[in-house]
Amino acid sequence: DGARLWNACTATGHAPADFSCHFDTVSVCLSKGLGAPIGSVLSGSSKHIDRARHFRKLYGGGWRQAGILAAAGLHALREHRSRLNEDHENAIQLADGLAQLGFSVKPPQTNMVWCAPPADLLEPFETVAQRLRDEERIFIGSAYAGPGRRNPFGDTSRSLRFVTHMQTPKRAVTALLAGLAKQLPSLRVRPL
Repeated sequence: DGARLWNACTATGHAPADFSCHFDTVSVCLSKGLGAPIGSVLSGSSKHIDRARHFRKLYGGGWRQAGILAAAGLHALREHRSRLNEDHENAIQLADGLAQLGFSVKPPQTNMVWCAPPADLLEPFETVAQRLRDEERIFIGSAYAGPGRRNPFGDTSRSLRFVTHMQTPKRAVTALLAGLAKQLPSLRVRPL
């Protein structure tokens, strides 16, 4: 699964082949990071691709009028790969800001920020997310366990993952950090 292969290549400077050479097939996503409305591409030997086409057709996965979506995927590949470093820079800015607000943060390697809310919160983080939604018009998800309920913090109820992408420009990161700075003080334990 190479869903985030493009981000890994941008972060490391390696070519996709450097990662994919260890596998028979690699599926890459055109929507995660690249911003295509839909689509993935399967890469592999002609033997593996013929077999995949057989199963796709067997399970009803063929589309006759897929040209417009293919065009969007090609546009994403040609035009959006070069801007992935912006997402990584925004993730670093977000991680730094979250750390300053008392979050436990793992330094991002790509466009994902894994963190845990401040330990002195009186309410679950969902309360913070609700306030951000209601009062700041900032929409974020909730606790995220990660694939197979694995995450860097172990406690899945306290693990958060923020993902920056082309629809989260620098101003969105700044707005989120400002909203958190405004909402967190009233939800934290006050020192005696």
